[in-house]
Amino acid sequence: MNDLAERKQLLLAQSDAHRLLIRLECQNLQSSLRWLPPVERVAQATHSYGWVLGAAAGLMLAWRGRSLLKWPLRGLALWRLVRPFLKS
Repeated sequence: MNDLAERKQLLLAQSDAHRLLIRLECQNLQSSLRWLPPVERVAQATHSYGWVLGAAAGLMLAWRGRSLLKWPLRGLALWRLVRPFLKS
């Protein structure tokens, strides 16, 4: 019975340490992503020109072919990773 109580105390201490590490990593991540809100404001300001940018992107894809398609797809994947951190 004494071993179980000691094991429980050890597990509680480890879980507290892991929670603290996760909290510190979240703070580090938030501080390293502080440059994103200005980028997001620029994106919102240029949102009304989206149809022009879309047409230009379509012309570039038609001109350059599939080699240009991989970069927007990578950018979209990166945006999907970063966007949840912007909302918090």
